[in-house]
Amino acid sequence: MTEELSRSVELELAELICIEHTLAPSQAVAGIMESGVLGPGKDTCLKIGTAILEALSNDSYPIGINFTEDELWLLRERVSIYTSQGSNADLGLVIKSKIYQALLSIGNNRAAEAVLEEVAPVDEQAEEGMSREEVDDAVRRWQEISGHRNPGPGGRTGPYRPNDDPEDKTRPKTPPKPH
Repeated sequence: MTEELSRSVELELAELICIEHTLAPSQAVAGIMESGVLGPGKDTCLKIGTAILEALSNDSYPIGINFTEDELWLLRERVSIYTSQGSNADLGLVIKSKIYQALLSIGNNRAAEAVLEEVAPVDEQAEEGMSREEVDDAVRRWQEISGHRNPGPGGRTGPYRPNDDPEDKTRPKTPPKPH
């Protein structure tokens, strides 16, 4: 399982400036706590600063920054959804939506890893991969644990029987194409 998840977030110069403004440099230097939340670290501040410099030299094209999950939660806490700058009345909302997209992506990745772990724990997986029977067994165990059924072709949950014959497991014959 992934220990430290991170996501790249594309930010415009105005968004970077807004984020930089929300980071209190004294907390970055001292690492002090503010209402139970640790302030931004020097690495986070330097990521933002480096991205600002890069955006200034790239004619303000969006800059991708890799944020850890902890950094994303800190930014979510610090950036106000009501922040505006000049004609960018929804600047805070845009930044928050990008932060939430990254956090949800990390959460989805974590959930997918958990399901995969349930289906086939790492210690059960062979180095060269799982056989078809092992995959089928793992899926059956997952279905029993989770209560989910994987519908087969046509939304069925049973074995593949195209002609409704219990013994017929062949692929259906494709009908002739109309002329």
